[in-house]
Amino acid sequence: MKNKEELKEELEGLSPFLTKMKEEGDGFKVPADYFKTLPDEVLNKVQRQGPAVERSSWFDGIASFLQMLWQPKYVLAVASAAAILIAAVCFFKKDTTKEEVQPIAAVQVSDIPFEELHEYLSDNIADIDENLIVEASLSTTESQTTKTTILPKATTEELEGYLDDVIDEIDPKDLEDLF
Repeated sequence: MKNKEELKEELEGLSPFLTKMKEEGDGFKVPADYFKTLPDEVLNKVQRQGPAVERSSWFDGIASFLQMLWQPKYVLAVASAAAILIAAVCFFKKDTTKEEVQPIAAVQVSDIPFEELHEYLSDNIADIDENLIVEASLSTTESQTTKTTILPKATTEELEGYLDDVIDEIDPKDLEDLF
């Protein structure tokens, strides 16, 4: 490492201004006996001003309490608790607004002509859910006074003849597609 003389010469070569500053001193000068007289001066200034009287009213107390409550940590805690409470009430609240579904218009099947019923069912047979038909048939009560039949009554011989005709007309390939 270089010795002190060489470092000093290098510093003078790089920055003569810094070398001058070092020779003049650090630049801070305190008046003589400054720290001995400072406590007495401060004490004299405080005694001249007199004691500070703080007058607080009940309103100031409430204002400072509310100001403390509006700090972010308290506001976030209260908001979180309120959100959890509201969510719990909404989640566990029983839905009392549900009403039973009432039909828009109650029309008896007997009021609709047979031809219209047959045409509607033939056109929309693929859209009808079998479960709805089963539910509708189970929901009919024996207290109903008017029972309607969609099809006219047929004898056993007529039904057997109809089934024989239909079976003869069915293609075996169509039967395979069904099953």
